[in-house]
Amino acid sequence: MSIGSDLNTIEVTSSVPNEGKTNVSMNLAFAYSTMEKVLLIDADLRKSSLGVRFGLPTYQPGLANLLAKTDTVENCIISDIKPNVDIMPAGAIPLNPQELLSSETFAALLAELKKSYTKIIIDTPPVHAVSDALVISSKCDAVVVVVKSANTRIDAIKMTLAKINQARGKVVGVVLNQFNTKEAKHYNGDYGYYQAYGQDYAIKQDNEKAS
Repeated sequence: MSIGSDLNTIEVTSSVPNEGKTNVSMNLAFAYSTMEKVLLIDADLRKSSLGVRFGLPTYQPGLANLLAKTDTVENCIISDIKPNVDIMPAGAIPLNPQELLSSETFAALLAELKKSYTKIIIDTPPVHAVSDALVISSKCDAVVVVVKSANTRIDAIKMTLAKINQARGKVVGVVLNQFNTKEAKHYNGDYGYYQAYGQDYAIKQDNEKAS
């Protein structure tokens, strides 16, 4: 769905908490970093976690400080946390996160950051928890929705996609997370075909090494 489009800013969200959206955000950033300069932003200003994942102190300034205009971009970005990956943690927890994220200051910040990064991955709160992700979606080039396998209800997913669409966000993909391959074996079908394909590939690789 993204072929032919310049996707500089990608929002990652989910329907409900604990679906693994932060892990997906990090993995997306690491994957893109093999080819591009990436900035990973923690826009979950109510329950941030990126800073903790990378061992940053709780007092580290970040996005909230920038939007409140109490700090500088230089102080709010941690450079080269991984090769070609910088991060911007959430910063100090504000009293008015949605107001800050819907401001022109946030839109202007993204425009400025695009000059330094070809990919900006934004980790946001779940759609059904608060409206922050919906506010951000219209400011991004693309939205990726994370779905926890065998956990998230179909109705909740449909509602999430409808809300993002109403907010004028562009969903370019859904990531099925925490998929249990052992359970999937019981259903056979197409999964069995792809599993067999993978086994054939492994055998081929082993034969090539042997020769």
